[in-house]
Amino acid sequence: MLGQLVKNLKIEGIDTRGNAFGRFPGGTILVDKAVPGDIVDVQALRLTKGPEAFYKGRILEIVQP
Repeated sequence: MLGQLVKNLKIEGIDTRGNAFGRFPGGTILVDKAVPGDIVDVQALRLTKGPEAFYKGRILEIVQP
């Protein structure tokens, strides 16, 4: 999954640290510089450990603001 492109990820909310997040079948991706409602293409860069897969991602393109 690391390095994988996730297309058309819908940003669902903001966590307590200010990271925007969206969910996809492989887990949840946290990104910077997005707001709820954005549709973005993201590259998954880093995986955090825990009961659910959380990835840190980088926005490649804002498909729909």
